[in-house]
Amino acid sequence: MQKVIIWRKELSVDHNDLDKQHKQIFSLVNWIAVGIDNNPSGVGAMLDKLIQYTEDHFEYEMSLFRSAGYPESIGHDAEHQEFLDEIQRMRAKLTNSDHLNLENFGRYLRLWIVKHCRSDKQAVAWINKETSPEATSSCP
Repeated sequence: MQKVIIWRKELSVDHNDLDKQHKQIFSLVNWIAVGIDNNPSGVGAMLDKLIQYTEDHFEYEMSLFRSAGYPESIGHDAEHQEFLDEIQRMRAKLTNSDHLNLENFGRYLRLWIVKHCRSDKQAVAWINKETSPEATSSCP
């Protein structure tokens, strides 16, 4: 059974570029979920696409967070690396014909993207607060 995840407004991080990228990750995760059911042999290529896209997304995101001075950047970057390590490990299992429970992996992907959006929402809220005109102006 296909288990797709639907983008919901409450997952918006209130940053147009990040929201657009997150929606694309949702699409890739759903593409993999459908592939798990309909084209298991093609899941490896799908994972390659997800890996490449998330690497680009993480690079953009961390550049944004670091330039704003977000104090949790290092921890956030570590979460990114943990995710990339996991999907690359799963990709290697597919390549080596090791057993991979695709259903559990699909569940992992769906849970991770929601968690990631929520974490980014906190980061963007901090950035917006710290860089707002009220926060950066000095009172005479």
